[in-house]
Amino acid sequence: MNLLQQTGIDSKIKLKDMKKTWEYTRTYSMFWRYIETLFYILISNTENFTYFAMLLSMYTNAGLITFFYPMSLFGYALLNEVRPSYKYWRIILTYSIIILTIKFSCSL
Repeated sequence: MNLLQQTGIDSKIKLKDMKKTWEYTRTYSMFWRYIETLFYILISNTENFTYFAMLLSMYTNAGLITFFYPMSLFGYALLNEVRPSYKYWRIILTYSIIILTIKFSCSL
């Protein structure tokens, strides 16, 4: 006999009637809940992974071309109280595409 049956609450409130609670307490393995939680942790910290990749790029391919990444990172992105704006990420993306295109065309 479980706790709900002992207290008599199960006869008054049906869990299936509460849709959000039923979805949250759905019966599947805790392993999948941990996987889902790790997924949400990764998604919420994507900017930190991007900052790390920018610094790693400068560390592995040190040069004037990749010097833009740490300068923009330490000069603008980390000085904001909130996340950098959409314009900043568009500039970084455009710069990265241009550099990859130039490197690809030079290697041909």
